Amino acid sequence: MSARAVAHSVGNTARRAEMDDTLANFLERLTDISLITVVAVIALGILGLNINAIAAMLGGVIIGIGFSLREQFSSLATGIILAFRQPFHTGDLVEVAGVLGQAENIGIFDTTLRTSNNETVFIPNAQVWGNTIINYSSQPTVRLNLTIPVSYKSDLNTVRTVLERVVAENERILEEPKPSIIVKEFASRAVRFAVR
Repeated sequence: MSARAVAHSVGNTARRAEMDDTLANFLERLTDISLITVVAVIALGILGLNINAIAAMLGGVIIGIGFSLREQFSSLATGIILAFRQPFHTGDLVEVAGVLGQAENIGIFDTTLRTSNNETVFIPNAQVWGNTIINYSSQPTVRLNLTIPVSYKSDLNTVRTVLERVVAENERILEEPKPSIIVKEFASRAVRFAVR
């Protein structure tokens, strides 16, 4: 049985135990990497190579690589934190490191978001955890704040009436808390209405 098959089995077991998909995927990947490492060390021992000498040599190489890959190790550590803290889940609408999108994958090293422009954005986990995370899916409702600019030539009462009708006719807008429509600002080129 291959390491990948064992890792896949661990992931499926976690999912059957109703563990969150993000954590199940993380455990599956971690198991895969760990098993490959253990099998490689055992294979070197079977080939008759001195494991202690190889371990000492690899230790030095790993230290050198560690310094050059500290960002990746930071993202790995942060990936572990994200997997257990779970500030968001796959499928949630989130804003991370200034990027708004749907979380597609929360991996060991990076998080993948799909933007409204259908772009796939990969964000290193160190940047995810090091920045503000806004999860728009964590609550059943979200308040939307819109700014609508209109010409100074427009009749403001007519604009307010049209905006009130649009809000009233949209079934996705809740009656409570009651939506508000106010003049927010008299800007240099337009009157700005705030719709909340």
